[in-house]
Amino acid sequence: MKLRLQGNSVRFRLNSYEVAQIRQGRPVSEKTCFGFASDEVMSYTLTVSEAVSEPRIAFQNGNIMVRLPQALVQNWADSPQFSIETQQHIAEDIFLNLLIEKDLDCKHTQENEAPSQGQTLKIQNEM
Repeated sequence: MKLRLQGNSVRFRLNSYEVAQIRQGRPVSEKTCFGFASDEVMSYTLTVSEAVSEPRIAFQNGNIMVRLPQALVQNWADSPQFSIETQQHIAEDIFLNLLIEKDLDCKHTQENEAPSQGQTLKIQNEM
């Protein structure tokens, strides 16, 4: 799983194995160690949750946690849809963009190459 942070945007790219894992309701996690202490590790996890009706992202104790509705994950994993995209309201005029993409045909492509063509599933948040 790849993670990209840019401004108020968080993007995850999952390979085919990871898409299959999350489709089966299993969490997908990675971590990056910046040192030996536990507070020098950043982890990120995508998990399926029946407690959410739309994608939710949180950051706590060095962990980025994304909870996804089961029906949304199954629809996305079983379809040609390339990505799930949503915004999470943070404060009055602040939103966090969340993008989860399938990285199925990527073989270490260059940063300037065009992404795979596909459909994006945009989630409209209720406010």
